Amino acid sequence: MAPSPRRPRPPLDPRLVREVAAARRHVATTVALGLVQAGCVIVTALVIARLGSRLLVDRAVPQEAPGLLVVLVTALAVRAGAVLLEQATAHRAATSAISELRGRIVGHAARLGPRAGAGRGADLTALATTGIENLRPYLVGYVPQLLLTLTVTPLCLLTIALLDPLSAVIAILTLPLVPLFMVLVGKLTAGRSEELIADMRSLWSQLLDLVDGLPTLRALGREQGPEATVRRLGERHRTSAMGSLRYAFLSSMVLELLTTLCVALIAVGIGMRLVYGEMDLAPALAVLVLAPEVYLPLRNVGSRYHASTDGLAAVDAAFAVLEEQPPTDGELLAPDLATSALALRGVSVRSRDGMAPHRADLMVRPGRVHALTGPSGSGKTTAAQVLLGLLPADEGYAEIIAEDGTVTPIDALARHSLWTQVAWLPQRPVLPRERSAPCSPGHGLMPARPSCRRRPRRPGWTR
Repeated sequence: MAPSPRRPRPPLDPRLVREVAAARRHVATTVALGLVQAGCVIVTALVIARLGSRLLVDRAVPQEAPGLLVVLVTALAVRAGAVLLEQATAHRAATSAISELRGRIVGHAARLGPRAGAGRGADLTALATTGIENLRPYLVGYVPQLLLTLTVTPLCLLTIALLDPLSAVIAILTLPLVPLFMVLVGKLTAGRSEELIADMRSLWSQLLDLVDGLPTLRALGREQGPEATVRRLGERHRTSAMGSLRYAFLSSMVLELLTTLCVALIAVGIGMRLVYGEMDLAPALAVLVLAPEVYLPLRNVGSRYHASTDGLAAVDAAFAVLEEQPPTDGELLAPDLATSALALRGVSVRSRDGMAPHRADLMVRPGRVHALTGPSGSGKTTAAQVLLGLLPADEGYAEIIAEDGTVTPIDALARHSLWTQVAWLPQRPVLPRERSAPCSPGHGLMPARPSCRRRPRRPGWTR
């Protein structure tokens, strides 16, 4: 699939917060823990400044102020606990959000039918497995730092402004340099994440196609040839991943150097004023402790920029599937297929090579065995999908004729009431591990279980 055109996006996708409950809880919890961490950082800085001032000016050792030591230890312990709790809840929230999105993608793709979601095959498989996993570093690393930027940074900046307005001005002037360099790095890596996820999905498709064709290759004695293809695919994936890592290391180095220079600029100004006696020691120490905390969340946001682009690309790909409209479902219940007939009337479906099938007419009567024959690609499976309401016809229509002669279009039926009466045995049947072969209609392996007491209904189409 070609990468979608890039467009400006907020760093926290509102669709994720609005529609995924685990992500919404994660954001609320992280904001609350961010406020706790901000309070602890400010208390720690003020206590350290007080103890340092007493030691350097009054020659009073910290043991002479046990109350301040208790407050300092308590603040550090609470901050450590908040960080640990944030990490633990972030991992649980990421797992829950990924599971929820994965289930919705698979379920919605099934409702879209064979030509939409389910028809994407390996592409959809790659998105529902490895592609959606890119949300984990986004939710665990990027989103918490982004929210800390909205809590810790403003509160620390406000405290610095109350202690030393000049240092606050320097911080306010230099703080935009961090997002400015983030934008520059972002332009350098523009489209890299979209290309990476598209490349990964393409690799998945090719690899699954190769595995799918291995029985045929083995039957033809050509099973020794594909190792070169596998080696080429592996090398292509390695090159793509290493390219992303190079950009990640480069952006981290640039942001680390920039924030260090900004803190040094504040420290130089404070040092000069201390030398000339224009500033007290206690507020100077407090500002020096708080200054790195102003830049730290924003710097961490920049270092996790690539996680954000990967995560947002995964969110876009997931909601591209979820926002597709499934075929409309009717409200009428399907009549009993044991006494009703299914019919196609001039059905044509557009395919890559024209119409397949082309103006097909078919009548499937109950109690009879029918077989659709024809060359590969002539539309046999497509005709069955139209007959079962899985695929809309471009021309013609499918209908069901009840025993009393009532004719109902398939599109007017509640499809689930039709599907529960049909057994479908695909070319590659799969039986869920936790289930034994079922004895109820709607399961394709029902005829293979002679021990089933209930005899399957025979609409004729299922044999």
